[in-house]
Amino acid sequence: MDRVTIVVALLIAVTGTILLFWFTRRHQLGWDVAIRTIHGYQALREQGDKSVESGRSVHLSLGQADLAGQSNPSGIAALETLDYLSEGGARCEAAPLATVGDGTLYLAAQDSQRSAQRQAGRPGVFSTDMAQFIAGREFAMSYAAGVSHVVNQANLGSNLLLGRFGSEIVIMSEAGERKRLEQVVGSDDPLAMAIGFAATDKVLIGEEFFAAGAYLRQEPAFLASLHLQDVFRVAAIVTIVLVALIELVL
Repeated sequence: MDRVTIVVALLIAVTGTILLFWFTRRHQLGWDVAIRTIHGYQALREQGDKSVESGRSVHLSLGQADLAGQSNPSGIAALETLDYLSEGGARCEAAPLATVGDGTLYLAAQDSQRSAQRQAGRPGVFSTDMAQFIAGREFAMSYAAGVSHVVNQANLGSNLLLGRFGSEIVIMSEAGERKRLEQVVGSDDPLAMAIGFAATDKVLIGEEFFAAGAYLRQEPAFLASLHLQDVFRVAAIVTIVLVALIELVL
């Protein structure tokens, strides 16, 4: 790596850090900047109220992401969603049902449910059945079959599939469709997303899925990260256009 590359990387890192702190501070002071409406997250926010009204649980399948591996971002985004649903469910005595396909994700999911009940002042309500381990990453179809069984047997009002999935997502989405459940699909796998479009119009595409913390919690740090991404995206587009124009002129 030459010196120019190192200097550019350092400038980008320093600029990004400064902007992130500045955006976070602005949001803490009440800076209100509109973010794009995403129907998938609108549906997610409504699930808790619908669960209380109907008496039916929200099912969230967190997929088979490994919190210690390359699929870590998918697992974290799925857990952010579970944290949001668990906290709202604990306050209304309507805890969501989570299914997972990884050991690290399973422990984190249980901790999310346990913490939510503790914060709501009802630690004794927590049950290990609130988060269920189905099958490991080596057994994707077994995982899909197990999740489908849970969907078919439990008293559910919605079926949320958010995490690391592959083609097996078709089995889980079909189970939800047969029961006419409202479904939201989000994944980091293009094939899973293509299948998700056939099951529902509430799909979290690409970076939308990773923005769960910002859209669900609306916390300053999460919103600041979204705005920082927008700044870098615009900067990248401008740079590409300028370089192309310079090449044409020269």
